[in-house]
Amino acid sequence: MKRIFLIVGLLTVLLAAGASNGASTANAMAKQTVKIGALLTLTGEWNAEGAGAHKALIAGLEQANHYLSPAGLRFELDIRDTAGNPQIALTELASLAKAGVRVVIGPQSSEEAHEVNHFAAEHDILLISPSATAPDLSQKDTFFRVIPTDWNQADGLLKIMAAGKINRFVIVYRNDTYGIGFQRQLRQDADAYGIEMMAGIALPKSSADYPAAIAAAEEQLTADNLQQTALIFIGSATEAGGFIQGIAESSPLSNVKWLAGADIVNSKAFLENPQVADFSAKVHMEGLSVGYQGIALDVLPYINYFLNDAADISPYALTTWDALWLITETYRRNPTANHETLMTELRSTANQFRNSFGLINVMDENGDTRSARFLRYQIAAANGRYIWQSKGHYVNPVISAPFIHTIMPQIQQKVGEVPVGALLSLSGASAETSREVQAVLQEAADCFNKYSKKLGSDLTIKLLIEDTGGNPQTAALAAKKLINQGVHSLIGPLNSAELAAVAPLLNSPGVLAISPLSTAPSLSKKDHIYRLVMDDTHQSQALSALLQQDQINNVIVLYRNDLYGQDLTAAFRSAYPGTVQAISYVPNAKDFKAVQKQAEQLAAKADAAHTAILAISYDEIAALMNFPAESPLHSLRWYGTDSTALTGVLLQNKSTAKTAAALQFTAPGHSAYGNYFDALYPVVNYRLARKINHPLQESSLAAFDALWILGCAYLENGNVAQDRIEKYVQRAAFRGLSGLVAFNDSGDRKLGYYRIYRLEDKSGNYRWVNTGLYSLDYAKKGVIELTR
Repeated sequence: MKRIFLIVGLLTVLLAAGASNGASTANAMAKQTVKIGALLTLTGEWNAEGAGAHKALIAGLEQANHYLSPAGLRFELDIRDTAGNPQIALTELASLAKAGVRVVIGPQSSEEAHEVNHFAAEHDILLISPSATAPDLSQKDTFFRVIPTDWNQADGLLKIMAAGKINRFVIVYRNDTYGIGFQRQLRQDADAYGIEMMAGIALPKSSADYPAAIAAAEEQLTADNLQQTALIFIGSATEAGGFIQGIAESSPLSNVKWLAGADIVNSKAFLENPQVADFSAKVHMEGLSVGYQGIALDVLPYINYFLNDAADISPYALTTWDALWLITETYRRNPTANHETLMTELRSTANQFRNSFGLINVMDENGDTRSARFLRYQIAAANGRYIWQSKGHYVNPVISAPFIHTIMPQIQQKVGEVPVGALLSLSGASAETSREVQAVLQEAADCFNKYSKKLGSDLTIKLLIEDTGGNPQTAALAAKKLINQGVHSLIGPLNSAELAAVAPLLNSPGVLAISPLSTAPSLSKKDHIYRLVMDDTHQSQALSALLQQDQINNVIVLYRNDLYGQDLTAAFRSAYPGTVQAISYVPNAKDFKAVQKQAEQLAAKADAAHTAILAISYDEIAALMNFPAESPLHSLRWYGTDSTALTGVLLQNKSTAKTAAALQFTAPGHSAYGNYFDALYPVVNYRLARKINHPLQESSLAAFDALWILGCAYLENGNVAQDRIEKYVQRAAFRGLSGLVAFNDSGDRKLGYYRIYRLEDKSGNYRWVNTGLYSLDYAKKGVIELTR
């Protein structure tokens, strides 16, 4: 029995958890341990799929345990090698059942799944497969899939044929559950596209018998129909290679278009044989597969980066990682669920789970993932060798019809080092946020430079960071310094007052700035500034909706007298139907007694039950809340804005935290994901835990996307005139670390969410709790939903 038993030791979990959560040894000892099984093809014909999945699980386990630690949970993995053999898979599943395992990732092939599903259902074991796709496995049982069925693959191949004016095809298929199901799906759906399935030829088990299958395929081809005919091969890369090696040079099979299944497409091993690679290039072989290679403007390369390049071994590493995180979030939500409840919880979690490919992992009644995103690859020559070149995507978003999106990315190999400036307030009023952004930027640069090299480019992004001290004049001087050093692309400044001071420097051709956090509405112009959060007209609407929900009709605003504070106060006045009384203070103030006294005078005259304080501030929020015990300000609820949501400043001192919790301090923070769970956020927190000792603000993740957009612009265009770089940035629309990134006409993010956070006292332990959401996306435009 081949077996690998993986346990993240207690010490490892303790150190990881303690880095960000301060967990004690006693708490670590009390953790509930959950054993998760895995059935992987570590040896045999499909060993690459098993190796990639194994590597993803190794990397993902530490990430998941870091996330589960506050909930008192930890996972252990028991990984078994099935060698792709259905009987071995059944034996190993029975062994896992005896060990008390209730949830298993796998099996990987449809044939194995067909063999083990009955046993799993009889023994109340949940199977979650990352790669078994046969439609015949769609049953109401305990088998779930985080990869769509072959309906999507078949639909995508038919769409490709229809677009290429191909009206007939022959299919050669592996004679097992996967191949039989695939050819049946193609036969069933072809008529809808006006395409004829001429013949289905089952592939013999032995390569010695391939000549008969080759002859059967050749019999279907005549000289008058080759241009409108395709051959579809469904099987393994090894089978496809053996089949091709048996084709004679004069065969009509070399004169038709070839399409291939996902287990062949993007396989490096398939291209290692020169004869196979030459033939496949000649017939323009292409197909659809999960994967990440070739689409730079996406978060997928980052996922592969923190999976230690597991997806380079097999793209099913990505779906395996999805399976692990779907289980992780399911258990976090309901760690004591019985079998039936766990299945219900899994489906519910899946419907709010954003997977590696940026789609909501909606499952149907059979536990099959409905949404799909495959990359379209075709064999092409590059630098004296053959590669699988990306041509775009096949996407099934579920809420609309599936479609093919063609993209032909260009990679510039000779670019060299490109400096990118970053203007951060590392010593100013927003120092905490700036340190977060600095850590995120460095993570992005490290990942991008590695990815660029992998693509064969010598492009290197060099970060040049300048401290603005939170001062607009200093920010302008720092920007001038960077521009004089030859920097044409800036990230930052983070706050609007500093960005306004830098803006005049960008009017000359050749300089652009992407601010991850600036929100002042007055900066919404058609210029050289791009902003990765929505402007404050939207935040003011969220605040107005929140305060009305809380039955507040009178608001005393304490705001810093800079562009951010002025603009947000004005926007709030316009959005809020109640009474607004505003008190300003200078941005660099240290003493807030005068401001507090004015607020006390207003509070003394107000109805405390329906009056609140709204503080539009940065790190000085702690000082604003430092007032005597007898102050009437204690009788009011306090609210903040995106600049103070999740701030660690209020947690640094227990007395301050106690005051903030007593005041029910509540603030909206920009959210990348809304109500959906995306494992990217806990993974980034895990990776940066040693640099940032508190949960990252979701808004800080936009800094990653700022650098990634610029990197991709240089990767595609080279170090050219900045107007071409800016045009690339203008049209950028992609799924980034901070969610869907798309700009409006003013260069500001046009979609997003605000999570509502409140600081709460949990028996003397203070923490931020998510209490609601304000949505501004395609489905919900300006909707607030409170959960507590």
